[in-house]
Amino acid sequence: MPYVDEIQLDGKTIEGWEEMNRIHQQQEGDGRETKANLAQTSLEYVKYWKPIGVTCTTDPQIAGNIITEIQRDGYNPKHRVFPVGRLDKSTSGIILLTSDGQLVNSALRSKHKRPKVYEVGVDRPIRSADLDRWRNGVVITTETVRNGVRKDTTAKTLPCEVEALDDYWLQMTLVEGRNRQVRKMTAALNYETIELHRVEFMGINLNSLEGPGDWAPLDKEEMKIVSDVLREAEGSN
Repeated sequence: MPYVDEIQLDGKTIEGWEEMNRIHQQQEGDGRETKANLAQTSLEYVKYWKPIGVTCTTDPQIAGNIITEIQRDGYNPKHRVFPVGRLDKSTSGIILLTSDGQLVNSALRSKHKRPKVYEVGVDRPIRSADLDRWRNGVVITTETVRNGVRKDTTAKTLPCEVEALDDYWLQMTLVEGRNRQVRKMTAALNYETIELHRVEFMGINLNSLEGPGDWAPLDKEEMKIVSDVLREAEGSN
């Protein structure tokens, strides 16, 4: 996964492989593309309604990996594609797949992180006071991996938008991407997440998709969002 996985050759870490892959694909075009509009040529961008049970890995040896599953659902990429971020195996909803490694960097890393909207079903009636606590941030512990070293990090979550949909369902809009963050946030206030569904990522939603397993290439308006994200990231470098 670009900008997440580390690649080594003969014990030496390969730096910049994501950009090398992008340049190779750019050469398949007419040579005049910029990163922000390269999406209009050879790179691939699709949205997928990930069903529960699908694992967000490109490893073909793992049963239920997202590449095999989306191919079963009818998508046959011309290039190697990978998910933009991850959803837990037990979480459903929108995820983007692309052959553009720069989008991963632009949408997920540090200051470029984009909002994600989740619908969360919990095991007991939601108290209004707890909505305010989630909005203001709660302390959770998550695992991080840097340079192959795993460690636990305990910190308060950033302020976020939280609204009750009914007694047992709420909607959370997060910018952070900490491991299993939504489930840990509900657990921090003694709720259990029974169902978790992502309805929007980076301003792109499930509209036009019929249900779990359905997918579609990004349309013109959605590609404008992608181009804006890439352009903004380039401008901040």
